[in-house]
Amino acid sequence: MNVQKFIRFHRAVDPEFIEEAQRPRAKRSYIGYIGVMAACLCVAVVGIYLLRPGTGKADTGGDAARNTEEQSVAVTMTPNPIQSSSLVEIRNLGYKFDLPAGAKDETFTIINGTGAIPMAQATFSIGSSDYTYRALKTESFQDISGIYNTDEENVTWNAGDMQLQMCSGNYGNWVGWYVSEDQTQWCLSSEDDASDILQTASKLALDLGHDITTAPAGAEDVTVNAFNRDGAVVAETAYTFEGVRYVYRTSPSDFVLVDISDTDDGEFANTAEGKVAYCDAKLAYNEGGQGKILWFDIVPGLTYSLVMESDASPEALEEMANTIFVPAQGDS
Repeated sequence: MNVQKFIRFHRAVDPEFIEEAQRPRAKRSYIGYIGVMAACLCVAVVGIYLLRPGTGKADTGGDAARNTEEQSVAVTMTPNPIQSSSLVEIRNLGYKFDLPAGAKDETFTIINGTGAIPMAQATFSIGSSDYTYRALKTESFQDISGIYNTDEENVTWNAGDMQLQMCSGNYGNWVGWYVSEDQTQWCLSSEDDASDILQTASKLALDLGHDITTAPAGAEDVTVNAFNRDGAVVAETAYTFEGVRYVYRTSPSDFVLVDISDTDDGEFANTAEGKVAYCDAKLAYNEGGQGKILWFDIVPGLTYSLVMESDASPEALEEMANTIFVPAQGDS
């Protein structure tokens, strides 16, 4: 290779691309990778064209044979898969797309892929938090976050007709949920803690008509969480109802009642037996204080717990448990 040609090719690479390639991966998004790769590919193709024999100035070295075999490399420009869009255009694609209250600095894009309908994307901020929100028409759950963690912790669970996943990793955190009846995958990512992202994701899902939480009508300060406990995923909803704080949990179990309430039996003065729908239940409580009720549904193999932080009684515990429990096989 002619040294001067190599120098010219090297200088053709924009220093911004070199600087971008040297930045820590943690601060770059999937879209950023596409932009940098596309730009570098374009420069590389042009560089190949410049370095091909006979495509530049006449070779002063006198290599006539090489100059008589001139060939050109065609530069093919592929369309940018990422295109600016609008909320109206995204909705016209069939997505029930909306942003949460308080969102600002919104941008909308569509990302063309192999599917018939492109992926929809919005970026926005709420307070000091920046979010990327995506939706994709697909026949099954999949990771559309664009965050490629090499070290991550995943929690996967179900809520009604939705499959959910919460991921915490070294390059970003995200929550995804798949709605089977709509055949739509949703994803919300941010640099916030995954549990905080889940709170915003639950509001977005609710706006779409799907409730990740389990709480009675009129409940306040509703939060949702999911975590691994003894090898199983525990899904949790905490809420306040009529001045009392409740924590409701459910988790898969191997056909045995498991206490997933994280309360100590020794803290309760009273115990009792009860019923939640068709399920046998066990209660422990301090009259007028804290109490819990545990039950197991054999059909889906799920164990449940409900803790009320005050005003506990057997009647109050059973009433609330029967209010929020939705049997897997319907009413029985």
